[in-house]
Amino acid sequence: MKGLRKIWRERTEKKAGEKTLKAGQWKILGSKERLCYGLLAAALSGGAGWLFYKSLWGMLACQVLPFVFWGEYKKEVISARRQKLLFGFQDALYTMSASVCAGRSLERAVGDSADNLERMYGKQAWVSREFRELDQRIRNANQPAEQALMELGIRSGLEDIRNFAQICGICVRTGGNLQEAISRAASVITEKISFQRQLHTMTAQKKMEVKILVAIPFLVLCFLQAASPQYSSALYETWAGRLIMTGCLFSIAFAYYWGRQMTGFGR
Repeated sequence: MKGLRKIWRERTEKKAGEKTLKAGQWKILGSKERLCYGLLAAALSGGAGWLFYKSLWGMLACQVLPFVFWGEYKKEVISARRQKLLFGFQDALYTMSASVCAGRSLERAVGDSADNLERMYGKQAWVSREFRELDQRIRNANQPAEQALMELGIRSGLEDIRNFAQICGICVRTGGNLQEAISRAASVITEKISFQRQLHTMTAQKKMEVKILVAIPFLVLCFLQAASPQYSSALYETWAGRLIMTGCLFSIAFAYYWGRQMTGFGR
């Protein structure tokens, strides 16, 4: 009987752990994201192979490119999730500050923030799921709000959330003025996040320019193939031409990778 209870308890804890990870799987891409990336990357790589080699072997050889850029794509997705959480946390700070100043406890303020975020971003948004998970852990597991916020900051890697959690924890432990501390901390952190939001908007144009510059060689090749195929036939029929096209393809790939690093992709 004890053995059955132990097995049942382990299965229950495992399911609870899996349920908790759904909100904090920052470094795990879903099956839909993997499938979309695989199909799109395979199609683009196959098209690039045909443009640069005009052969089935070239198309197959270019299928290595999706594996090369998989790490960069994953970093970009994780960075976008963190960015959305950071901007959502800014909205949550306004709600928590207003709730605490109105006399509510920090635990109730987290619940109010979760409700407000679900109305603003929807229930499936990362920030809404994270704060709803915090609210459930605070209510059901009696976890302190500052501890739950600190775990969110560690799990997401966002320094602003960790700093806010530290301020709340110090006020709770020392019996300080929680309303004033949260109000001042929210003001400073929101100003910092607002600056980051403006910087993100300013760099969006440069990121688009990188994509356009990388797409230009492919457009030029398409134009040459449509307008005058015999003009570039030597690049596909001789070994020297194939080596030149291979060098051009690697140069474009390197330029794309370098441009991503310069504009802050995946950071």
